Amino acid sequence: MRKQHSKFLILVLLCAAASAEEPSSTPPAAAVISPSDRALWEAGLAGAGSYLPDYPAADHSRAKWIVAPYLVYRGKIMRADRDGARASFLRTRFYEIDLGIAASFATRSKDNPAREGMPDLDYLLELGPRLSFTLCNFGGRGKLRLFIPLRAVFSTDLGYFRHRGYTLTPAINGRWRLGSRTDRFAIAQLTTNFGDRQICAYFYDVAPAFARPDRPFYDARAGYIGSDLFTGVLLPVGRRTRFFTGVQTLLHSGSSNEASPLFKQRLNYSVAAGLVWTFYRSPKPAVVID
Repeated sequence: MRKQHSKFLILVLLCAAASAEEPSSTPPAAAVISPSDRALWEAGLAGAGSYLPDYPAADHSRAKWIVAPYLVYRGKIMRADRDGARASFLRTRFYEIDLGIAASFATRSKDNPAREGMPDLDYLLELGPRLSFTLCNFGGRGKLRLFIPLRAVFSTDLGYFRHRGYTLTPAINGRWRLGSRTDRFAIAQLTTNFGDRQICAYFYDVAPAFARPDRPFYDARAGYIGSDLFTGVLLPVGRRTRFFTGVQTLLHSGSSNEASPLFKQRLNYSVAAGLVWTFYRSPKPAVVID
């Protein structure tokens, strides 16, 4: 979905900003990626740039950038960290149920020939439960997890909110420490995206009022939207600054709405890079949840 492409930048920012860990003096054999050696509160500034498609299966891409403050909290129930902002309701060593939030950028239709004259795609906010399973710990060097989030989607132009349907986006997420230090790691995530009729219509419908010879009327269907593979790394640059970069491949073959005149390309790519600067870390350590 277009929201998935736009959300790419925000997700990379969250992964980078929330992953700050002090250089560890622990011997390599005992070093693990754990919240126990990080601060309970952390604040800083994050900036990133990305080149990404206008919406899923679009044939036009453009550069976007963002500079914003960030706040990380690693508590027992409420957490905002590398896995996003959420409230944890049930957690064991092997699975967790939480309430998560996600967001994505807006797109102006006048900037995309396929959507010219149509309503803009507003900012999107998502809220809903997520079930996650820990599949493997890689001997303390990382984690392999299965995420199953079901979320309600709302659009906003910062003046109003409108419900846009529901998404189901199961994903396999892997995180590995690079070398002996706990502040260098790689991330990989494979996600499959599904949406109901309402959210698919938001992106792929062509109402009679906006139909034209090269963009006929189209009534979108619920179902499979596409899959994407993200890979990235985060590396320290000094004690309080981290650099991150990542690439994403998005495959839309087999989409339920390939017949839409707004569906232009089956394969898309995104790339992002940025810096995260941390100016405050609380002396109190994070709550251990592993």
